[in-house]
Amino acid sequence: MTGILGIYFFDERWNVYNFGVYGLMALQHRGEETFGLEIIGNSRNKIEGEGLVEKILNNKINGHICLGSVSPYPLSISEIQPFKLNDSISLVIDGKITSIEDYKWDLTLSYENNLRRAFKGNKIEDIIDFFSRCKGGFSYIVINDKKEMIAGRSSLGTKPLALGKMGFEGGIIASETCAMEVIGERVPISPAENIEPGEIRVFTPLSAYSECIENCRKRAYCSFEYVYLARPDSYINDIPVYRVRRKIGEILAEKDHIDADVVIGVPETAIPFAMAYSNKTSIPIEKGFEIT
Repeated sequence: MTGILGIYFFDERWNVYNFGVYGLMALQHRGEETFGLEIIGNSRNKIEGEGLVEKILNNKINGHICLGSVSPYPLSISEIQPFKLNDSISLVIDGKITSIEDYKWDLTLSYENNLRRAFKGNKIEDIIDFFSRCKGGFSYIVINDKKEMIAGRSSLGTKPLALGKMGFEGGIIASETCAMEVIGERVPISPAENIEPGEIRVFTPLSAYSECIENCRKRAYCSFEYVYLARPDSYINDIPVYRVRRKIGEILAEKDHIDADVVIGVPETAIPFAMAYSNKTSIPIEKGFEIT
């Protein structure tokens, strides 16, 4: 359920900090327990904390690349993403790597330390090779010491990942397209693209390109993204979340119609379900909960 974000500007004169904060604020519904934001420029600086991201909005850190996450899990400071795979590699990951080819999982070590033991190198090829050997349902973004950003999804596509392009200036990778919408109010962004299962996207100081590292015919998308996790204005796997929730409400009304005085949706996720159910059954919709 973690929300992950990577923003890459080719020109080092850009300051990415506020874009990173606003992007994480757009993903905050995916986790309000902890957050982390690493800014990369002439140096690497990481800010982490508990609660809402907006508390760091007025901080000023210079850099043209950022990597960030929001998490629903209470974590110690050392566990908050982005975390280091080695001295030169920072990683954010949504989902779980369950096994790694040619690596015996050490149950006496933490999840993060197992990843560190299994990972070797710091080149783009090393990163691609490592994640091609990983099994599970996950999406990830990595930045190395050469200021190269690599992002991808596991072959089943369980966890979503989207790309927004800022013309010739750079790009944004995020768990949901809503992050592009929020940042897009401040810098022009093309319509978000879905990063396909088994696909990787690479940004370097001089180029941006994609590769398909696995031929992925089988899909195992997470239905919970559409039902609960994602923001209603996001697209997940090129499918509008709001439309899915409306359709579920309509089907529910057709298959399980009951006599009731009012329909009430629990905010915010259940509002589209309730609206569609009300429209289909002509039972009035009312507000039954207040957000505090």
